Amino acid sequence: MEWMRTPEVSGLPVYFLGQYEVDLNWVASHPLEGIFTCAMVFQVIHRLTYFVSHLFPSFVKLKEAEKSDWSTRVGSNVHAAIAVFLAGRELLTNKEMNEDFFHVSPWAIITIIIMTGYFVNDMIIVLYWNKAWGDFLPMVLHHAVGITLFPLLIWYRCAFALYCYAAITESTTPFINARWYLSSMGYKNSIVYTINGLLIALSWFIVRILGVVYMFFVAYNTYWNDLWSLPLPLSLYICFGYGVAGFLNVLWFSKIMKGVMKVLSKQKPIEKKD
Repeated sequence: MEWMRTPEVSGLPVYFLGQYEVDLNWVASHPLEGIFTCAMVFQVIHRLTYFVSHLFPSFVKLKEAEKSDWSTRVGSNVHAAIAVFLAGRELLTNKEMNEDFFHVSPWAIITIIIMTGYFVNDMIIVLYWNKAWGDFLPMVLHHAVGITLFPLLIWYRCAFALYCYAAITESTTPFINARWYLSSMGYKNSIVYTINGLLIALSWFIVRILGVVYMFFVAYNTYWNDLWSLPLPLSLYICFGYGVAGFLNVLWFSKIMKGVMKVLSKQKPIEKKD
């Protein structure tokens, strides 16, 4: 089989922003340019958020590394919302993509471009602040796998359904970011913080544990032979990448559950009245 590394894509809409034309077909057919553009867009979001956030007293009191962390989480939520919406829609409506390992999904390509652009921008910021942020090494590994693996799916026109399953896991991101904001703003002992923590644990278990197990089940039963028809290094790297993602999900879930148990243990029991 001849592997196409620069696929021409059609069937996507063309948008007009004033006098400017945004042709998503061109974007999907030029993934590197699209990734670079999306990385720049998320950098702009980061800088605008940093500027506007000075209106919040809680932001002003933070250390510089924490201010940058605060600012990245807005772009993180934007990226998560777009990725989950587009990937979820494809999984629900694109029957051919779910059944055919090599079916080209233009919207999945667009989602990959957006997500990879976000990862590139976030990776630069994470590397800049280094260990000033928590989970430095796991985050670098997570982003590095995404940046190097997802574009290969575009160039080899494969595994778009598996990618969409992975993108759905970003639905837990807003809860994680809300926890960080609540903590930074002094609401760590509030009922809202506790409820959000429980939602993190529940959503993580459903989406990133059970959901990933289901993804592996589908991959083995539906795409296994097709996966190994790819060039061997790519097949191995896909297995490695999704294996790393599964390991990190379990690692982070163990930390989440420790946090949940710690919070629940601090809740005072309600005394019965005679």
